Amino acid sequence: MEAEAGVLCLIGIVVVSLLEVGFGWVMLEKRPIARRYLVGHVLATWASFYFLYRIFSINQSLQPGIVANANTLDLGLFGICWAIGVSFVVALISCLTKEEKK
Repeated sequence: MEAEAGVLCLIGIVVVSLLEVGFGWVMLEKRPIARRYLVGHVLATWASFYFLYRIFSINQSLQPGIVANANTLDLGLFGICWAIGVSFVVALISCLTKEEKK
């Protein structure tokens, strides 16, 4: 990967995530529980992108066995964090589609 590509990717992820939280925070003004799910989703997604970034930026000059082990662990952690983020989205949708009690 080119030297600038990783930094630009990280900047893009941060900008889009901040926009997601900003717009979501405003749109979910009267739903504090939904806001928590949104923040949980963004934090889990950030964690998943961190592990994905580590896979692509690992030092390839290491021994192949070490690189494979590190990639396997990071890929597993990426999947777990991504699944947690998706769970927050499902909970958010469920929270928004529930009938409000009057």
